[in-house]
Amino acid sequence: MTNYALCRSAVTLAVLVSWSLVHAQGASNSRVASREATSHTPGSWACWPDDWSPWCRDDGDAFISEIAMVSSSDGWAISGAGTIFRWDGRVWNIADRATSRQLYGIAMVSREDGWIVGDDGLIVRWNGQRWLRFRSPVDDRDLLSVSMITTNDGWIVGKGGTILHWNGTDWTSQESPTIDNLQSIDMVATNDGWAVGIDGDIIHWDGTRWTKSPPVETVGLPPPLNSVSMVSKDDGWAVSWIGIVIRWDGQTWTIQDRLLEDTGQLPGSWLSVSMTSSNSGWITGTGGTILRWDGQMWRYLPTPTTDGLSAIAPVSDDDAWAAGGWGTILHWDGQNWSLYNSLPQDRLNSVDMTSADDGWAVGNTGRLIHWDGSSWTVEPSITQQVLHDVAMLSRVEGWAVGDNGTVLNWDGKSWRVIESPTDNALASVEMVARTDGWAVGTGGAMIHWNGSRWQLESAHTTDETLLSVDMANADEGWAVGTSGTILRWHDHRWQVQPSPTSDVLTSVAATSPSDAWAVGQAGRIIHWDGGAWRSVESPTARGLWGISMVSPNEGWAVGEVGTIVRWNGERWSLYRSSVQAYFGIDMVSATDGWIVGSHGVIVRWFGVRPSAQPTTTLLPPATDLPIPTPVSSPSTTPIPHWEVFIPLVVRQ
Repeated sequence: MTNYALCRSAVTLAVLVSWSLVHAQGASNSRVASREATSHTPGSWACWPDDWSPWCRDDGDAFISEIAMVSSSDGWAISGAGTIFRWDGRVWNIADRATSRQLYGIAMVSREDGWIVGDDGLIVRWNGQRWLRFRSPVDDRDLLSVSMITTNDGWIVGKGGTILHWNGTDWTSQESPTIDNLQSIDMVATNDGWAVGIDGDIIHWDGTRWTKSPPVETVGLPPPLNSVSMVSKDDGWAVSWIGIVIRWDGQTWTIQDRLLEDTGQLPGSWLSVSMTSSNSGWITGTGGTILRWDGQMWRYLPTPTTDGLSAIAPVSDDDAWAAGGWGTILHWDGQNWSLYNSLPQDRLNSVDMTSADDGWAVGNTGRLIHWDGSSWTVEPSITQQVLHDVAMLSRVEGWAVGDNGTVLNWDGKSWRVIESPTDNALASVEMVARTDGWAVGTGGAMIHWNGSRWQLESAHTTDETLLSVDMANADEGWAVGTSGTILRWHDHRWQVQPSPTSDVLTSVAATSPSDAWAVGQAGRIIHWDGGAWRSVESPTARGLWGISMVSPNEGWAVGEVGTIVRWNGERWSLYRSSVQAYFGIDMVSATDGWIVGSHGVIVRWFGVRPSAQPTTTLLPPATDLPIPTPVSSPSTTPIPHWEVFIPLVVRQ
């Protein structure tokens, strides 16, 4: 993490994040599998191209919690955000996203029959065509794991020692030997099965009743157990998040630390175990850790991720899937684990569009991403410096600025580094014409482009950090920054202007010389009416980090915790809050725009409805809708929406 000395101590961490002076980890260069874009319902911000974004929900965690494979060409995954994915042998796609509850466990009996469990007693069944909610005997306890023996026999466990049994007709509550949370269950047969719990509980089903097994012998308290997988009545494994692995030999459960390959490092936190035979099995954990059982030893295998892996589902010895944090999905081909999909780890700080089919986004570690009208392409980085802002004049000319005075120029074919007259971090750039542009940054740095080179502005107006600059035209413009600083470009010079706030101002947008807006810390919104800057009532207290105005009567601002606010010509209203932080926004028109943010998230605004679009959306305020999602149907009422878009191509 890099903090700049000239940033005042009063600037909060959230604001430091907002103008990108925090370095994130580098992203993987793996190619993300291409997927065909689904049709989108206009009228709100939601997920694009195929709603592959559990992390954009505001009501769930950004992780895939469980996977269940029916075959090499059919499988399912669920997320903590209530999203259900399906593998069709070629790609993972959204199958359903009509619940706001977190989903924890899934078990498939066949292609035509399966079950999912989740928050507040949620039970959902797959009937071969769609997921339908099923009657649950509990509504006050989360259900965490499900295991099916046959279509007519299955079990569910959950919080508070909850145990439910399926008899082919109904789920019914069963007597439990514990009141502690049961995290995982795996049934061997109708008369044999095991469940484990977070307080070290191990319970056994003998065909008549559930009983507690003696705790594992260890120093201190029994280890908390996350996951259990049985090979047979005489062989099974369970794992703990404190790095302990235990095994059932038909008589007792014992710790098996000696069977873990010695790498000279402390064991990780184990999250999931899945066995295919006595000689083959898998364990996943934090930090992207995967272990494989070869019948003699658990051995570490290299993986292309550092995200926690909460689930693993082997199909065969040469076909398996693992998944976890930030939507990460890995595939095993018998030789290596490869990255199928994950969010780019580099945050994106700014986006600027020249048209509906051309634009750029920039971010940490020199990230450059191009939009060509159908997909975002991650371009090779020519710098490792954080890029804070991008300004495009046309398809063949644009500029990007960043840390240590970095300035890049786009000539229509490639990006190149341009000599800069400052070492200060440059937070914002604005181009008026090919021979006229401005960039601002820390310590009040201001540099001007005259068509041939960048030069320091001779009149040093302020020592405050300037975070944003926007020009109404060549003769009128604004720059804003820390301590509520406002500078005006007028009469061919920059002058400090009276400010109605001492809050940090992070972004400014001018529609004309007599109309401009600025946003900032704690939801601050101020307006220029041609005579003075005045504070305007804000619908949020969360930091706002980017603003884009379509006209004096329409505009958007974005910020922390996925906050999106909208101006309708009369007032600002809260449109949506989500998981990811949003740092940049650019509106192409009233019906087309883009947002970028943390973990590489990209969100698009669809404001015009094509014919025959689905009527359900993701990012208008979510409600707990019946499953299944209503089928696509024509609609004549526009429902604009924002949709999350994931970069599909990594250009090497």
